[in-house]
Amino acid sequence: MNKMWFVAKNVFFKNIKSGTYLWMVIAPFFFLIVGSGVGYYISEDMKGTEDATISVVTTDNQLKEQLKEMKQPVIQFDSNIKEAREKLKANEISGYMDLSDPLSPIFYQKTTDDNVNLSNIETILSQKSINDTAKRLNITEEDITQIKSAQVYIKNERINFEKKEANDDITRMIHTGIAYVFAFFLLMFITTYSNIIAQEIASEKGTRIMEVILSSMKASSNLLGKMIGIVMAVMLQIFIYTVLISATYFIPFVNQFIHNNVPDEVINQLLSKQLGFSVLFLIFGIFMYVSLASFLGSLVSRAEDVPKAISVLTIFVILGFYICMYAISNPNSMVVIVASYIPLLSPFIIPFRIASETITAGYVWLSMGLTFLSTVLITIFSVWFYEASVLVYSSGNIFTAFKEALVLKRNNRKN
Repeated sequence: MNKMWFVAKNVFFKNIKSGTYLWMVIAPFFFLIVGSGVGYYISEDMKGTEDATISVVTTDNQLKEQLKEMKQPVIQFDSNIKEAREKLKANEISGYMDLSDPLSPIFYQKTTDDNVNLSNIETILSQKSINDTAKRLNITEEDITQIKSAQVYIKNERINFEKKEANDDITRMIHTGIAYVFAFFLLMFITTYSNIIAQEIASEKGTRIMEVILSSMKASSNLLGKMIGIVMAVMLQIFIYTVLISATYFIPFVNQFIHNNVPDEVINQLLSKQLGFSVLFLIFGIFMYVSLASFLGSLVSRAEDVPKAISVLTIFVILGFYICMYAISNPNSMVVIVASYIPLLSPFIIPFRIASETITAGYVWLSMGLTFLSTVLITIFSVWFYEASVLVYSSGNIFTAFKEALVLKRNNRKN
């Protein structure tokens, strides 16, 4: 036991003292800031620039007067298309609009120019079209107002018979956002720490140092120590994020914003249900994948073969992440429902089903029980198999190494 904790502490401190660990801690915040900046830039760019000068070709004097009142974009008027086209070619304008038919306006611009925001012009043209149609049909402005107000909107309300009332759209959006954050962290933790423990085991095999280590301690104690050390590093990282996020809550303007926009019952639901389940699935999922990575890492004899060995885990991780993204829009899909009870996928999917209220507490506990049981069984199998596979130096693929390790394990049991 003491030797196992010695290995655990050694793995833990070796990882947290590395520059890679520091980067792993700050990386989510870095990508959050960069992603928010890029997203804001893209959204603004898609709207189109308003600080532009365009030319409008029309003979409608009334329409010209309406367009002159616009401040953005700046509008010039030309008598014909040829004149406007020459201005565009000379880079004097950002584009020109042909209004020879006000019901079918066409805007021309160079393929290399930025988009121009034409929403104000569209509003004016739409209003003019409505007014012209009303005059032609002898409809008054009051009739037009009544027609506009007669538009019907269908409100979608979901019923949860386990509660007195279902969550509204804003509450569901907040819950879904929390689930997405957990899915992102689960993806990051699994891909990072699975690779770390697999590399650690493969490197020890490649340098033949395992033969020295096993002369002084059991293989099972060595592997469990490594796994515990990795999980301790994960828990420290989660603790750091928890402290940082909790600290931001006490910043005055953040606290005020949350209380003004997020109902207290939503915060209570997050703290009492979703966060608790999500954290448990996060921990079980990480431990399960780390156990599998240690098993796969013990099947290769060179560190450079690790990516090929754990590629099967990568497939499951990507599959789980894509299914949980699909669950955002279609949480009642049979694919989502079935996948939520598959232990390798459920840590990704269950938080989204909780957020969308498409799963009851009993089935959440069932999925968690399956995940916990699978984690325990995979860990036991990995430790049991590691005792033989860690001493198998095979030049073949992982299947050959697996067979050789099984043969060695059986021979040891006979002896």
